[in-house]
Amino acid sequence: MTNVGIAGDKNGLGAICLLIGLVLFWDWLQIWREAKCITRRNELCLLGVLLFMVAYLLRKAHSGTSTICFLLGAAIIVVLGLRFVDKRRIGYYAVAVCAVAISAQLMFDIYGTIVNLSGHDSTIEGRGRVWQFLLETDRHPIFGAGLESYGLCERLQTIWAGFQWHPTPA
Repeated sequence: MTNVGIAGDKNGLGAICLLIGLVLFWDWLQIWREAKCITRRNELCLLGVLLFMVAYLLRKAHSGTSTICFLLGAAIIVVLGLRFVDKRRIGYYAVAVCAVAISAQLMFDIYGTIVNLSGHDSTIEGRGRVWQFLLETDRHPIFGAGLESYGLCERLQTIWAGFQWHPTPA
């Protein structure tokens, strides 16, 4: 049994939370700059609760890509909102950020670090081994195993015994 709601899977939920979260964060920053009053306070509280719900859903979805993209997008919104940042020179800023990112990647393997922090493997080695194992256990190459039934019963136990982690039927 699979429960679905606003999205069909965890990555879809993460993408929706990413978009809604960035809009809510931007709106929260805009309201933060307004003059202090009761309406402002109420709006900030409401947006804070909604942002907390987005963070909770991102955590429950285990969508590392969406979480990292949300944090990166929020950082970009904050940096571009600073007063000393000249918006007419965004192209120069983008080139400088790309140069720094490439240099950091070459020296410190930033990509691998970020991917590992998100809970993923920076190589496709794990998936490649799973596919090799699955192709070796294929018993019916023409008719297959049936929709969403390959990883059931004894096959699933065999797959789990072959790996330190537990691949899912998906």
